[in-house]
Amino acid sequence: MIIRGFLFYLRKASFKTKPSFFVNTQSFTNMTDYYKIALNLLLEILQDSGYDNWVNWLTEDIRLWETEHTTEHHLRAYGGMGSFNDVGIGNNDTIGLWKGKVFGTIQTLSYSLAKGDISTAPLYENFYGTQYKEISGWRCRTCGHAIINARNVEIYIASFFIPKFFIQYLKQDHLSDILDIEKMVLSEEVVNKRKAVESLIKNVGITFSETNDWLWTCPKCGSTEVCSYRWLIDADDSKLTEADDNLEIKKLN
Repeated sequence: MIIRGFLFYLRKASFKTKPSFFVNTQSFTNMTDYYKIALNLLLEILQDSGYDNWVNWLTEDIRLWETEHTTEHHLRAYGGMGSFNDVGIGNNDTIGLWKGKVFGTIQTLSYSLAKGDISTAPLYENFYGTQYKEISGWRCRTCGHAIINARNVEIYIASFFIPKFFIQYLKQDHLSDILDIEKMVLSEEVVNKRKAVESLIKNVGITFSETNDWLWTCPKCGSTEVCSYRWLIDADDSKLTEADDNLEIKKLN
């Protein structure tokens, strides 16, 4: 009886200390292998972006998953300077901005699956990114002149839609479509929301700028007291409200 009890204790202890990269392969018998799909999507983006070292790393991740069902190698890519977290994807244009955000979201999915935090791709939007409720821009603390540029609008738009597109494609069992960035950027719903936000900015007297340069001096009064500024935007894109924690504006026009 004592020996049997001791063996039972060992089995319980062994289960509790099971490493996070161990994956129960039975859990994938009747479900889509989203871990492998995520790895392949990351690999495709890395190949397109010329990251040869990370292409080799992800190729090994896929091989180990297919042959041994282990995720340890993939998990080792994260953490520290120069790690997989630090890979920069996309240029400064609209497509590049979306591509970078999509890549980061797929990273989150692959990491969470590899670590065992989730067993499949979730169907709730919050997992795929927090929707921004604010837009950043510039404000002159001397005269109050305000500017919001196109890139900051696009950050708001992308953060709003990318989680929705992930859920849409997951439900359609077509997650690979998430890499058709141009299709998403030019979709009617995205275009219409972009226009609505740009119109709102102009209608409240804020200058909308197509350039995305850092603003050092106020184009209206020449003051160098220019600061980053944030506005909250309501759900239907009909109202902008100044955030509470902005720097104080000395004079409002």
